[in-house]
Amino acid sequence: MLVILAFAFLIRGYYFFLTKSQAHWWDTLAYGAIAKESVYHLWTGTHFIVSESIIRAPLLPFVWSLFMRLNLSEVWVLIFLEYLPSLASVYLVYLIGKEMYNEKIGLISAFVMSVLWINIFYTARIMTDIPSSFLVLLSIYCFFKSYENFNLKYFSISIFSISLAILMRNSSFLIGATYIVFLVLIKKHKLFKEKNFWIGGIIGAIPLIFFFLSNFLTKGDFFPALGSYASSAAAKSSYAYYIIDQFFPHLFPSLFKSNYSTILNILKGNPFSIFGNILLTLFAIGLIIAILELFLSKGYIFKLKRTKSHIFSLLLLILSLAFFIFYIKAAEDRYLLIIITSLLFFSAIGLTYIYDKIKKYNKNIAVVFLVIVLALSAYSQYSYGHPIIESKIPSYYNLKQAFVWVNENTPENAVVLGDGIDPYVIYYGNRKFEHWNFTDIESTLKNSDYIVVAAWEHQGQQSMEFINGNLSNRLSLEQVFFFDQQQKQVSAMVYKIKK
Repeated sequence: MLVILAFAFLIRGYYFFLTKSQAHWWDTLAYGAIAKESVYHLWTGTHFIVSESIIRAPLLPFVWSLFMRLNLSEVWVLIFLEYLPSLASVYLVYLIGKEMYNEKIGLISAFVMSVLWINIFYTARIMTDIPSSFLVLLSIYCFFKSYENFNLKYFSISIFSISLAILMRNSSFLIGATYIVFLVLIKKHKLFKEKNFWIGGIIGAIPLIFFFLSNFLTKGDFFPALGSYASSAAAKSSYAYYIIDQFFPHLFPSLFKSNYSTILNILKGNPFSIFGNILLTLFAIGLIIAILELFLSKGYIFKLKRTKSHIFSLLLLILSLAFFIFYIKAAEDRYLLIIITSLLFFSAIGLTYIYDKIKKYNKNIAVVFLVIVLALSAYSQYSYGHPIIESKIPSYYNLKQAFVWVNENTPENAVVLGDGIDPYVIYYGNRKFEHWNFTDIESTLKNSDYIVVAAWEHQGQQSMEFINGNLSNRLSLEQVFFFDQQQKQVSAMVYKIKK
């Protein structure tokens, strides 16, 4: 396991130095802006801060704000909130796999977790996915250490961890829902007679209790984000079946990306194309094996450690997918990190099944097979993920440049006018802001000192046309930023409003 952890450390170290200076995305800056508001109180009551504070879980901006108060750079935020939890998650996957199944499952799953491209990709960004995933894994480990006899220490830590995970990322409640369904199936009515179940549950839920009470006292609603999610889901007319079709191959990509068929690839000298989606194939095999073992276990389904682990993994998979497909009706690839243990463990089950079959005939061949499959799986993750990580490094860098320039070259009390710039002007520019109001432009200009027009704006074209047609004599162009080195593609412009 130490070798796997060392390997995971080196991979994450490489991508840390590769990406540490990249610009932040909107979601990251939404959390960063909330954190900055809690420290400086310059944007209190603005629609952006109010609305984002409702839909965003509070733990990440709270912790981020502590780093700001200590005057620590975002590099330290990356290390403590992303890279260390990402590395610890690899070890937790091993511990969970060992606890639920056996050490072989734990080691295989931990190795895949160490190279999983989507985990590495989001480790390089200050977002909720990696820290919440770490808290979820810690909770699952403590849950399986405790649920048989409800060891109070481990069960309390499990519920406390999942409470923090929910405060980090709201959808983490799916783990708690899985616990409840799983325990009802395993313990039945005896569950509610377990004293430590109630005591540990209440102790562990203290962070959530405080959160809900705080919401009710300040906003009149225990969980105001729920209304936002419900209205967003109601606006979608169809269920998100595309999640299964698109994201599973996306998480477990093919060894080689090609539009040709397998036969044509082999004829063209690419025999490894027969492996296709290696991990996805192993996952399918492992899933089938788990379901068959549940059917064949008959009266022992709720008694055997292996079948109970199958039940938990299946419940987590089914409940989570049902939530995103039928309720939220949408998902991004990172949303599925919540089911990562199910994906990893079923894949490991599939691989160990084939390994054991080969081992009966020749142990050396079985070992070589195992090493080759894991090596090719690691390469498929690298070959798919590395270009994505590299290509996203320049994203929004010019917008960052524009607002860093604003921060360094405008008075502290300046007000910046723009559209869709809210988190950027708060986090990078550290200035107050106004939105375009084309029906009352005089009032808008009176309340503003600078204008930033960026290619990312929702109304960027409209803003530019309005400036050229109506305001050219009332503005002075202060700075221009470009996408390309030849300075032909404008990314952002900063104007000063003449008073």
